[in-house]
Amino acid sequence: MKMKHMFVLFAALSLSACAVTYTAEEYPLSEERISEFNVRGNVTVRGAYDEPHPVKVTNMNADLKQISDQMASQMSDEIQRRHDGASGSDKEITVRVTRMAMVNRFVYNEGQINVELTLGNGETVSYERRNGSAGVVDRVLNGTIAVAIIEGLENDTVRAYLAE
Repeated sequence: MKMKHMFVLFAALSLSACAVTYTAEEYPLSEERISEFNVRGNVTVRGAYDEPHPVKVTNMNADLKQISDQMASQMSDEIQRRHDGASGSDKEITVRVTRMAMVNRFVYNEGQINVELTLGNGETVSYERRNGSAGVVDRVLNGTIAVAIIEGLENDTVRAYLAE
């Protein structure tokens, strides 16, 4: 009987050592997913965290710093694609992902993300986005970040700031 309990304990410890880590990657957006907007001046987009900020997303390890940095990088690329070289003051956007989660909705997974965009003029835009897909976990979460980028770049406050 004792041997059986020891085996169960050993198996449980072995499985917990095999933790899965989610690493955010770019989910490509087609050009028409974000409507046209004006960008004047140079824009720097960066993640807000200075050091790792570990979290659990369902049963996976994740890092809000890595997620924020990836979102900032992709958002910067989307802004640069739309920049026509118009001059204006330099601008900065700081991306802070405050929550990333995933919920199983029986036939699909739903990614959830909470984002704060701090603009260089001191304004903060906060929002939550959800994205459902029957795809694999990484695809669902990467897609959730992509729809959060769309949400941020469709925001009137962000667009007004970029056009200054």
